[in-house]
Amino acid sequence: MKKTILFLSFIFFTTIGFSQNVEKDSLVEKTAVKDSLVQKKVKKDSMTVVKIVKDSIIGKWNVTAIEKAPKSAGFKQVISGYKKASFEFKKDSTLTLSTKSPNVIFKYILRSVNRSRWINNDSMILIGTEKNKYSTMKIRVIQKPDTVLFKLNERTNLPLILQLKKEE
Repeated sequence: MKKTILFLSFIFFTTIGFSQNVEKDSLVEKTAVKDSLVQKKVKKDSMTVVKIVKDSIIGKWNVTAIEKAPKSAGFKQVISGYKKASFEFKKDSTLTLSTKSPNVIFKYILRSVNRSRWINNDSMILIGTEKNKYSTMKIRVIQKPDTVLFKLNERTNLPLILQLKKEE
């Protein structure tokens, strides 16, 4: 039982309990994009990190593909949960994360995220509560010409990048 709890804790904290650095404004190139997810863009690793326009993120986002994920066997259940997942960001700052592929480990992630609220902070969506300083999950939003990506981990040894499409 203790080994199971330790394993679940390890998976949880390595996939969503992480810290990310926020881009400095001096690196930001201002762009005027009407009805877009972005307000400002920053080039980083051949992708564009965006400053989020809050009204544009509101809605339901479905995962269409896993762009990059850890190869470790311990992450298979986490990845399978995200493959059929959707994020719904609501106007009242609540969030619903759901999946059509529930499993024991992903249910733990669902419980943690679905009790939380979301705020946007520059190019990231912070999920959590005021009490935990919105540290439950941090999502860096990356916009490519034809898609939007959510990068759930900044650590290069455990990257998890989801490709998403917003429902109309």
